[in-house]
Amino acid sequence: MCRMLIAVGNVNVNLLLDGLVTMANDENEKHERNQNKNGNWKHDGGWGIAYLENNRWIVEKSTKPIFKDPKVNKFRNVKTNLVILHARKVTIGKISMENTHPFQLNEFIFCHNGTVRDKIYYDSKFTVKGDTDSEHLFGSILTENKKEKNIIEAIRNNLNKYQNYTGINFILANRNKSYVFIKKNNQPKYYQMKMGKKKDFLIVSSEELPQLPNIEWQKIKQEEIIEIDNKTLHLKTNKK
Repeated sequence: MCRMLIAVGNVNVNLLLDGLVTMANDENEKHERNQNKNGNWKHDGGWGIAYLENNRWIVEKSTKPIFKDPKVNKFRNVKTNLVILHARKVTIGKISMENTHPFQLNEFIFCHNGTVRDKIYYDSKFTVKGDTDSEHLFGSILTENKKEKNIIEAIRNNLNKYQNYTGINFILANRNKSYVFIKKNNQPKYYQMKMGKKKDFLIVSSEELPQLPNIEWQKIKQEEIIEIDNKTLHLKTNKK
C-alpha cells in the first residue's frame, strides 16, 4: 500500500517531493481507501528516493513519514535526469530501513504498491534484506528475467503466477530503461498509475500532482507495461 512516482528528463525534484508529501499525507485524490474522508489513509511507514548521479544510483531512505521528516529537505536541490520516489503504508513487514522502498538489486531499482499474499520464489543469488512481499517480488522478477532474457516477457510470466493479491503496481528501472506495470485489480482508483509528458519531461505517478498544473495526465490501463527510454523519453506500450 503505497504512493510512488518516477520522473525522467528535465526533473524538478523539489516539486516532486512536495507532490509525494501531498499524496502520502492523503491530501490529494479520492480513491477506494479514503472515500469517506481525506486524511484517513496516510502513507506513514517510511519513504525513499532513488536517483541517478553521474550515471550511478543514489538510494536514500527514512523510516519516518515523509510529511514529518526534515530529511526531505536534503534532496530538494538534487540535479538528475531520473528520480524515483516512494512513500510506504505498511501491510507486510515492519517499519524498518530494510523494508523501505525503493529497493536496489544489481543495476535495477524497484518499488511497489499493493500486497501479494502468494508464496514468492526467487533465486538466492539475489540478496533480499527485508521481509516485505515487495522486495521478494523484485527478486522474483529478476529471477524470471535471468531465464527469459526479455524483460517484458519476464514481467508477464512472473506476474501471471500471483492470484492472491490486493494490487500489483510497480516501477522497475535501470540506467537506460524504466518499466511501469499495473496488474488487473478491483480497486482501480487506488491501484492506478497516471502518466504526464512534455517535450523534455515525463512522469508516472500514483496520483496527478497539483504541483504540476501544466501537465496533461492520462491513465495507464490495467495489464499494460509501459517501457520508457530514459535518454530519449520514447514510450512503448506493451499490451497483454
